[in-house]
Amino acid sequence: MKKRCSILALLGISLPVLLLSCGGPGAPACGDGVLDPEEQCDGQSIRGELDCRDFGFLRGELGCDPSCGRVLTNGCESSAEGPAVCGNNAVDSGEECDGAAPAGMDCERLDLGIGALGCTGDCLLDKSQCSSNIDSSCEANDHKSCSGGDLYWFDSCNEKGSLAQSCGGCGCNGTVCATCSTCKANDHKACVGGDLYWFDSCNEKGSLAQSCGGCGCNGTVCSTCPECSSGDTACNGFAQLKQCVNGHWSTIDCASACASAGWDQTDGCAPSGQGYYWCSCSNQSCGAASYWSPPSDSDTDGTGTQWNQTISTGVTVEVAESGVGLKARVCKSSGTFANNIAFSIYDAATNSTVGAAVSNLATMGEACSPWVELKNDNGYTEGQQFGGIWQVVSPAGSAGEWGWPYGGCGVSGSPGGTCWTGLNLTLTRSCK
Repeated sequence: MKKRCSILALLGISLPVLLLSCGGPGAPACGDGVLDPEEQCDGQSIRGELDCRDFGFLRGELGCDPSCGRVLTNGCESSAEGPAVCGNNAVDSGEECDGAAPAGMDCERLDLGIGALGCTGDCLLDKSQCSSNIDSSCEANDHKSCSGGDLYWFDSCNEKGSLAQSCGGCGCNGTVCATCSTCKANDHKACVGGDLYWFDSCNEKGSLAQSCGGCGCNGTVCSTCPECSSGDTACNGFAQLKQCVNGHWSTIDCASACASAGWDQTDGCAPSGQGYYWCSCSNQSCGAASYWSPPSDSDTDGTGTQWNQTISTGVTVEVAESGVGLKARVCKSSGTFANNIAFSIYDAATNSTVGAAVSNLATMGEACSPWVELKNDNGYTEGQQFGGIWQVVSPAGSAGEWGWPYGGCGVSGSPGGTCWTGLNLTLTRSCK
């Protein structure tokens, strides 16, 4: 502050005598670089150890006006370009505030007691609400306590004061700094919960090192995700069949597979019609268009069996060649099906593994079902017969009550729905 003087009036003599007393050497003075109690700044000394960032700027250096009563922000820089504009809610160079006091700035920060700072219409800090009515009975720097990982002074009224000791990022406990750990961070990785995490040299778990994408991990590496589900099949182009073994694809050459099974040639990898893929094989010696004689056969059961009666509604099952294999379908003798059906058929003459069992075949509102490809039907040799036995139950949901898929139509208990069966389907393989 400016040099202070006091005027004393001495009474009791004929003329009052005014004595002017001015501070001598050592008296507070603005410009000496020392912060006096009434000064907000003095040279490079700024009360509260403030810098440009406290006023909302990015960088720069604060200054002090000649009266030591106001901090200057002319040397501060912000991200805004162009001249300073008071009232744009952005603190520009030369302003202490704009619209409101900077965040984190209060009277206590400026050593002006307690209260809230405001912002004047001239973009200067409004300190009118600051009060120095602080309980003088509170003794400053009474004790130290841990706050935010460092030690701070607290007065006897337990109000936080200035930093007493930095704990160097190691934290504190009560009134002392904690000892920094000697454990090396990110020392090694280990599998936890299916992902890899960092562990320090003291084996304390840290942050995620690597996500294993739900495939799990083993030791310090992520496991390889399965490529497929066991039992899956697919075509690898025309000439190769892929089968899933232990979560990984195994490739089969169709030409080699057909030759090993005694066929002359391969027709390539193709869908079987039963939800999987296979190598289709054939023989060059079969020059005719038909592989079976006759190329198709049918069998009709004209009487439907119910638990307490029979009905004169019939169904017909037809078997026909499908390339080197066989296919089958079910048709209503007249009209259309009222429900979906359960259908089963197998070879009782040569190979009982040849056949199909479809628990819910789409027939509702249709005269005939879709064609169903028979499984395991490409291993017949010339002269062998397919002798088909079949069973149909409507509706499909009643199939289990009739011993489906190969239970015939014998009544046991009170099964629901209607059952048909037959065994007069015969086709002979006309070539190898």
